[in-house]
Amino acid sequence: MTMSQFTPFRNPCGAWLVLLVLPLACASSSPVLAQDSLPLSALPTDPPKASERQNATRQTLAEQRLAIEQLRGEIARLNLEQPARMQALSGATASTALVEQARLDSDALRLKQEELQTSIASAKRQIKTLQETIPALEAQEQLLKNPARDGPEFGNRAKQLAQLRVVLEQSRTDLQLEQESLKTLEEWLTLVEQRQMLAGQLRARLEQIHLQQQQAQGRQEARQDLAIRLEREQQAQLGKTEELRARLQQQEGWRTPGTPISAASRKDCAN
Repeated sequence: MTMSQFTPFRNPCGAWLVLLVLPLACASSSPVLAQDSLPLSALPTDPPKASERQNATRQTLAEQRLAIEQLRGEIARLNLEQPARMQALSGATASTALVEQARLDSDALRLKQEELQTSIASAKRQIKTLQETIPALEAQEQLLKNPARDGPEFGNRAKQLAQLRVVLEQSRTDLQLEQESLKTLEEWLTLVEQRQMLAGQLRARLEQIHLQQQQAQGRQEARQDLAIRLEREQQAQLGKTEELRARLQQQEGWRTPGTPISAASRKDCAN
């Protein structure tokens, strides 16, 4: 499952919708201005492209829902397997590679979680824009359907009304798709948080075992170093003893038979 599967729907018409609201907001006090505030060229309607974009969004939502169900199944399986796995780790060893992989998995889930949070915030902004724009378009539609009796005529009103209705229908569909996308993202975020919790538990346990291994290895190495140092000191002492014995034997050979070793000689041998 990749993060690209959960890219929220984006309405490419959002920018012009915001600009469209500005003249509409000023038109409520003047029917004439309202009727003339939407020239045909100002309405970027392209039904084939809009339909293609919306169909692509529906396909993306379907793929997202499938991926969500797969993740839900994975979490259910891990919830059953995790206790036994954690128990089995008590008597196991954790290699550096295993700990590093657990960290990478946990960090990847954290990054997905942050990206989803960003996408959710963006989807909410899109929804807010559409929710503010659609009522303004509906008001403009009413003004075109019921023009002021004494107001002058500007352009082909029927054509303007038809084109405005296309834009309004596109906006309503965009809002529906954006709301579905937001719901999908929020649901997926909840599951990612659950998955992240499981990954965090495993990571913490592996890190704990790895630390205990390192501490035990450190104590063992310290004992080995101490044993080696004591062995060297013992060998050095034995060497001195042998050297002293050799000197004593040499002095015994020089001494006249029956002549006791002087105190000075003994002291020299002792040194």
